[in-house]
Amino acid sequence: MVPNKLLTYIFQCRSKEFIEHYTESLDKPNSSDLLYLYNCCCALEIVLEAGNLGEEYLSEDVIEYCRKGCHELKEFICSQIEIPNNYEKTFYDFLRNYQYYPEERRLEDILNGDIEELKSQDYREVDCLLYEAGMKLHFDEMMDYLEKGGDPHVYITADIHSSEVEALKYNGFSLYGESIMRIEDLFMCYSFRGVLKRALNKIDVELSLSQIHGVFWAAAYQIVLNKIDDFERNKK
Repeated sequence: MVPNKLLTYIFQCRSKEFIEHYTESLDKPNSSDLLYLYNCCCALEIVLEAGNLGEEYLSEDVIEYCRKGCHELKEFICSQIEIPNNYEKTFYDFLRNYQYYPEERRLEDILNGDIEELKSQDYREVDCLLYEAGMKLHFDEMMDYLEKGGDPHVYITADIHSSEVEALKYNGFSLYGESIMRIEDLFMCYSFRGVLKRALNKIDVELSLSQIHGVFWAAAYQIVLNKIDDFERNKK
């Protein structure tokens, strides 16, 4: 069990306080808990590096403070435990616990129709499978469908013909569109902006479970967007 104080310092990127509290504590987190805290840092780093925080959400001094603190926290935790060689896979497996759709959720329940129904509405199978893979955080599958020509920007729903869905896109689902969990949602819907703004003044906050999970959700789907952006950039 990770002490609440350490979690607060992690999610506020307060490296100095974290290190002091950790060093002085007689009941230190075990290696499993430290790996969890490292996962927290990596998720936070993705959020902070998203590049679209801007003045609307956080001032530049808060962003820089948090980025620096997050980097120092990662370095410190690395000095306390051995990070697995295959850490990226470990991290992705961790984030998959926060996927938008659970594994057992079927495509027909996600897009309001099975593949045959979707194809009858002139949607391409590769686009539908790409959406499912991305939203379930199956990154390798997602990249495979992108390589096969899947379009992450198209809106899909079996309820509306493909020729009409763009005009009514709020009724459809797009891997790159409004249906994905975005960094903006973390700040607007989960009040995480206040958590980071108070970090600069060393003001402790009471973190909610939904805020912690919100960081993981936002980081996971930012990875989806980053991978799509990189793929499309390299394809040009």
